[in-house]
Amino acid sequence: MYQNIPVTNNDTIWCRSKVYFATVAMVCALYANTFQALHRFCRIIYYTRLFFHRNIYLYSFGILIQIFLSILQPLSVLVTGVYQYEDYHCQMSLTNWRGTILGAFLIWLSPITIIVIIYACTLSYIRHYSITFTVLQHTRIKRDFTVIKRIIIYCKEKINVYINMEREGAPEPGFFNAIRREEGKIEGEFRDIERSHEQREADKYENRADKYERKEEEDFNQGRFP
Repeated sequence: MYQNIPVTNNDTIWCRSKVYFATVAMVCALYANTFQALHRFCRIIYYTRLFFHRNIYLYSFGILIQIFLSILQPLSVLVTGVYQYEDYHCQMSLTNWRGTILGAFLIWLSPITIIVIIYACTLSYIRHYSITFTVLQHTRIKRDFTVIKRIIIYCKEKINVYINMEREGAPEPGFFNAIRREEGKIEGEFRDIERSHEQREADKYENRADKYERKEEEDFNQGRFP
């Protein structure tokens, strides 16, 4: 007789709002990775047009679009009543196929599809124009393409975490700390790629300078300069 009372008491707007805000944070993180992949894409394809990858106003506008989409897309899921109270918390029921497809399309597939398209276009560009690249361009493109591949893997892990959160319920207090640690680890890998590339370039220039100085010294010793 009273078995449905907890459901009635806990199926509130606040309960659904909490899962909505958690979803907004997840979508925003996915779009942040999409934005970074787009930046790498512009560095590879439009490396001569600084407007596309060094314009702070363009990327500031992009961040505003990212925030707007992160708020708008999960809002459609919230309004349509996909989030339901189940197992002591509100969640997107994986047995509700209509809601699952809607949520997957609005929350996960949009940013992931953009990243996959960026990856495919970048790979096609590299295969078609690799012969015309200089050694410096090859090094830079290889670095940026590696970052794009890691972003895809990272987004896949984020989606797995989100699905597990939907299955197991609301995360513990240390859940988001663990996510931040993983994000810090990935960002550290990106910085290592950048530093290793910069170090290689510095070593190349240093070696060239040493060779030039040795050549000048040899020419001077052989009397080629007055």
